[in-house]
Amino acid sequence: MLTLDSIRKNAEWSVVITCLRQPSDNAEADRCRELLHSGVDWEALFEFANLHDLLPMLFWGLDRMFAAYVPSATMELLSDHFQANHLRNRLAADVFQTCHNILRSENIPHIVFKGFALSSTVYEHPALRQFGDIDLLLHPDHLDRACHLCEDIGYSRIYPQFMLRNPLIQQLSPKQLIVYENYYHEFTLQSRDELMPLDLHWRWSPRMYPSDPDLSTVWNEATPLSFGGVSALTLSAEHQLLNVCIHAARDRWKQLKWVVDIDRILRSTGAFDWERLQHFAKASRAERILRIGIQVAHHLIETPIPPEAPKYVRKKARQRDLAPVLSALFLPEKQPSRTLRCLGINEVYFRIHGMSLHQIQYFLQALIMPRPADEVTFNVPWIDQPLWKLYRPVRVVKSCIRRMHISRNNGETQKD
Repeated sequence: MLTLDSIRKNAEWSVVITCLRQPSDNAEADRCRELLHSGVDWEALFEFANLHDLLPMLFWGLDRMFAAYVPSATMELLSDHFQANHLRNRLAADVFQTCHNILRSENIPHIVFKGFALSSTVYEHPALRQFGDIDLLLHPDHLDRACHLCEDIGYSRIYPQFMLRNPLIQQLSPKQLIVYENYYHEFTLQSRDELMPLDLHWRWSPRMYPSDPDLSTVWNEATPLSFGGVSALTLSAEHQLLNVCIHAARDRWKQLKWVVDIDRILRSTGAFDWERLQHFAKASRAERILRIGIQVAHHLIETPIPPEAPKYVRKKARQRDLAPVLSALFLPEKQPSRTLRCLGINEVYFRIHGMSLHQIQYFLQALIMPRPADEVTFNVPWIDQPLWKLYRPVRVVKSCIRRMHISRNNGETQKD
C-alpha cells in the first residue's frame, strides 16, 4: 500500500508537491532545497508534472522559492510552458465571452464552472490552472437551443470513439441518442480549429454515479463572476469544492491539479459556510468523497482544515482510506482490478465509498444502467427498452467471463 512516507521519499514527487504549497520557510522547503542542490532527475520531474497538468505550477513554485537551485535552461523551458498556458487561457476567455454573449442574447441562463472558472477566481495567477475545455451548466430545456447556437459559430458535437459504429462518422443512432441523454451529463462540442472545446452540461455526472446534487439548489446558490468586462454566473464556493471532489473521484483521481483546486478554494474563500457544505454533501450522497478530497489535500500540501469544519472532515484519515487516491495519483501504471474493470466499475470511486449503501448503489447502477456504447459493444438494437436493464448484467458478466478466459489461455500459451 502506497503511504505518505513513501511518497515523501521520492525526490521528484517531493519537489513538485512542495511547489504546490503556499510559500513558507518550513522544514519541507529546506528539504526541497537540499534535494535540488544534490540533484534531481529533471526528465522524470517534467514527466510527472506534465502528467498532472502542473508545469505552470512547477514554474511558479520554483521561481518564487528555489530559482537559485534550478539550471537556467530548465527555468527558461518552464517559463515558456507558463507563457503558453497563459496565452491558451486568454484564448479560453475570448471563447467564453463569445459564447456567453450569444447565450445571453437568447436569454439562456448558464453557469461556468470547473477549470476555466477556477483559474479566474481562486488561483494566484490565471495562467496557473491548466484545463482542456470550457464547462457550462445549462437547464436541460435549453440544451438543444444552446447546441444549435454554438454550431452556428462553427462548433460540432463529438462523441467518444467507442460509441461509434463508424469511427469516421461522428453520429449516434436515434436510440443511442435517447440513451445518451438519459445516461450522460454533457455534450462535447469541438471548434473547427480544435483549440478550445466546449462541454455543455445538464448534470454534474453520468447517472450511474449516485453522487449528484439537486441542480435547483446549485442554480439558487450560483454567484456572480466578473473578469475582463464580462459578468457571468459561477458555482458558489461550497458547490465549487463539492464539484471538484466529485469530479476527481469520478475521473479516478488521475491528476494532482484537483488537489490544488481543493487547496485554493479553501484558502481563497473568506466566509466558507461549512454547515451549508455539509448539507449539500449529504444531499448529494458525497460526504465520504468530500472528506477524502479534503484530507488528501491536507496531507499532501498542508491545506488548512478550520475548526468550524464538520468533525468527520477534521478527523484524521487512515492510510487505507487515502490509499485508493494516493495510488491513483502516484502509481498510474498500476493495473486496476481486472474484474471491476471488465464490469465497467470505476475502482477508485468504488473503493472511496468503502463498505456503504452508496457503494452498493453505484455497483448496481453501473451494471444495470444502459450506456450508449452498448449498441456497439453488444450489437443490441433495443438498448432503449426497459428490458435491457434486466438483461444487461447477464451480457456484461458473460462478456467478462469470456474475455478473462481468453486472457488466461493467452497467458498459458505464452508460458508454453
